[in-house]
Parts: sequence; C-alpha cells; structure tokens
Amino acid sequence: MSWTHHRTGTALAAAASLILLAGCSDSPTDPGTPGVEPVTAEVYERGTDNRLAYVHGDHWHGGIDLHLGEEIEVDVRFLDASDQVIPLGGEYTVEAEVAPGERTDVVHVHGHGDHVDIEAEAVGETHVILHFWHDNHADWSTPPLRVTVGAGGPAGAEVYERGTDNRLAYVHGDHWHGGVDLILGQEIEVDVRFLDANDEVIPLGGEYTVEAEIAPGEATGLIHLHAHGDHLDIDAEGVGETRIVLHLWHDDHADWSTPPLRVTVDAGEPATAEVYERGTETRLAYVHGDHWHGGVEVGLGDEAEVDVHFLNEYDHVIPLGGEYTVEAEIAPGEATGLIHLHAHGDHLDIEGEAVGETRILIHFWHDDHADWTTPPLRVTVTDD
Repeated sequence: MSWTHHRTGTALAAAASLILLAGCSDSPTDPGTPGVEPVTAEVYERGTDNRLAYVHGDHWHGGIDLHLGEEIEVDVRFLDASDQVIPLGGEYTVEAEVAPGERTDVVHVHGHGDHVDIEAEAVGETHVILHFWHDNHADWSTPPLRVTVGAGGPAGAEVYERGTDNRLAYVHGDHWHGGVDLILGQEIEVDVRFLDANDEVIPLGGEYTVEAEIAPGEATGLIHLHAHGDHLDIDAEGVGETRIVLHLWHDDHADWSTPPLRVTVDAGEPATAEVYERGTETRLAYVHGDHWHGGVEVGLGDEAEVDVHFLNEYDHVIPLGGEYTVEAEIAPGEATGLIHLHAHGDHLDIEGEAVGETRILIHFWHDDHADWTTPPLRVTVTDD
C-alpha cells in the first residue's frame, strides 16, 4: 500500500467521521436546534399571532390591558440568541409573579407550564415578571411587564337599598325592571352597581363615581338628588312620578348612562293631624296618640276657617285638594245643631249656630271613602 493511498484513505475516513459527528451534534449553538438560554421574550394572546408585548433590552414594548373580571390566557415565547423559540412544557416551563413593590390585588397570575393565566381582580395597574423556569429555579427572568385593569364599559346596572341585598331595580336591555318607590318626606340612600360585560361590579368612589339627574322632559320638583361618589341620596319632596338617569362618571363626563329609572313618590298614610287657623301658623290643636291636644272655638254666628294638616310617617304634610281631600262630621253621640260643617277639599268651614260644645271627626278622604280618621276633636261655640 502506497503512502499516498493510505493518506487519502485516512483523510476520507476522517471526513466521514466529521460528517457523522456533525449530523448527531447536540450543540445548542447549532442553527437548526433552539438554544436553552433566553435573551428576550414575547407575549401573545393564547393560540393566536396577536402579539401583546415584547422585550426590548431592559424593558417591554406593549403590555396587557384587561377589564375588571376578565381572564386572559397568554402564550409566553422565550427566544434564544438565534431568535428561536425555546419549547415550553417539559424540562422548561414559564412561571409568573407580581413584581416586588407592585400592587398585588390587581391581578392573579398562574403559570401552566407553557402559558400563563391572568385574572383581573381590581381596577388599577401593576407589573408582573415572567420566569424561564428550570427544575426549581428561574434560569432567566423578564423585566416587569405592565398589566392594566380598567373598569370596562358597563353592560348593565342595578340599584339596591344602601348596605343591603334588597334590589330595587335592574337594567334589562333598554329599560329597567322595577323602580324606586318613596313616601313623601322620605329620604333613601341607594347603592348603584354598574356591571361590566363579565357581570362584575365596577368599583365606585375613586376613579369612577355615580352621578344622577332628572331625565329630560320628566317632572321636576318631586325629588332631590345628591350623589356621594359610590351611592345616591333621593329625597321625596312632592307627590307624583318622575324618572332619573344614572351616569357612570369618569373625570368630568359620563362614560355610560342608564335608561331612565322610574321614581314614584306616594303621599303615604296619615299618622297624625293638626288644625291651624287658615292661612296662618297658629296651631289650634294636634293629635297625640288617641286624643287631641287643644280644640276649636267659634263665636255664635261666626265662621271659623281651619286648615287641616294630615302628616305621614315622615312627619310630612300630605297635600290636599286633589286626589286626597278633607271631610268632617259630628262624632257619633255628640250634640248636633251647634255647628254647621262644610269641607272645601283642603280646608274646613265651621259655623257657630248655638252655644255649647260638641266633637267632630275629621276624615282623610280618598275617592268615596275615608282612608284615615282622627279622634273626636272638641269644638266650642261661645256667645262672646
């Protein structure tokens, strides 16, 4: 065998060995095989090519924006120096945590090997760190990634008696089911709950508040509205029905407004009564329990005009002369012929026809019957 032939054969064998070794290489720097040391990262909406953010040096471009109550799944792609995605779910996984010093109540994060779940639990902003996890430690970690949770656009609203679970009304499409029913003189505090598309309550009192106004074209003067950031006061000042619009307020404008909500004010039932010299503040008598304090005196041949004030449970005078009126009669068993009574809707005329004392019943009249009647009121006719 010649030296030339031997050298040539040796060279061919060596070359074949190199080719074989190259074909079996496990080198992480081989262009056809992903490395295991990330140099950057990207976040995508899970199962899509919608990139939400990517690392650029020591910070991210982009971030994650959520509505309160929303949950998002994201694919995290760790890339090596060759811009190759490192497979996750086996030896390497992704883990996540809220960055030190950041708010921990805004989101809940949970790693699932090859992706991360992020749940929006409070309105605000925080930052999370994504870890390239190996065994029980992070081989590499991203800069803090911004996650912002907004209130989101309301999809509905509910009204509750303040501090209770007593729901008074709720929005259904373009109208309300229910309403607010009040008694004249009553003041009610209501919690307004604006709900987002996930049926989560949007927090009020900070960035977002509630405001209210009488709906255009609706009756004014029946109620007084006062907003307190996270709730509403409604004072019943007149009998009737009106409608109000509730606004989800942000800065100096309404982000969303409800359909008109019905508010009805009823006169209520009398709880007591008072008698005044007509057109004055001179009180002649008032009911105390089952009897009157005071009475009415009229001279023989004279006429006394008196205003009767029926007061409801909120100590508010019930208007007379429309749906409700005053009527009066001699009380059973009392002397007749001493006075003549005449009711005028909102007041009484009492004429003295003979000297003496009698008692009358005063009725709170509705349609053709008495809804409430006073105890017997003393009326004295004098000859002065």
